[in-house]
Amino acid sequence: MKASDVVDLLNKVEVDCYGIMTPLPHLTTVTIKDDTVVLVRPHDPNQFPALVYAIRNSNAGLNPSDDGKQLLVPVPNIIC
Repeated sequence: MKASDVVDLLNKVEVDCYGIMTPLPHLTTVTIKDDTVVLVRPHDPNQFPALVYAIRNSNAGLNPSDDGKQLLVPVPNIIC
């Protein structure tokens, strides 16, 4: 899987933002750090828990972590 594939998956994630399901790209800035990590920077840091929950439960197989300012989404190493 490529980092751009992860970005495509993240673009389809819906986040519960104060009770309204909102597309992740409307709440964040998503950038590719390198071949192994995609960065997700929320516009509202209070949305960290909702973003992590939405990404982990999106059935995309992604497991983000955070450094207090942004989410780091590792690119899964899938061998076909």
